[in-house]
Amino acid sequence: MDAVPREELTSSPVLTSEQQNVVNLPANAKAVVTAAAGTGKTQVLIGRLRYLIEACALSPGHEILVLSFTRSAVKAVRTL
Repeated sequence: MDAVPREELTSSPVLTSEQQNVVNLPANAKAVVTAAAGTGKTQVLIGRLRYLIEACALSPGHEILVLSFTRSAVKAVRTL
């Protein structure tokens, strides 16, 4: 899989600068995202997963563990 240029991963108009900072944490960093409903937690999760898979070349299902408590987030992750 070819890595996506870093600027493509960080230029999402949907994410705030704080959210982009979480998405672009180093691959070995852990993050807990807590916020009110409708604030973009799922988008941060999707962005982080995409960053880890595309830019850091991690393997989904082997090197990444994602926990979510909503069905909508699970559906969004499965579409990656």
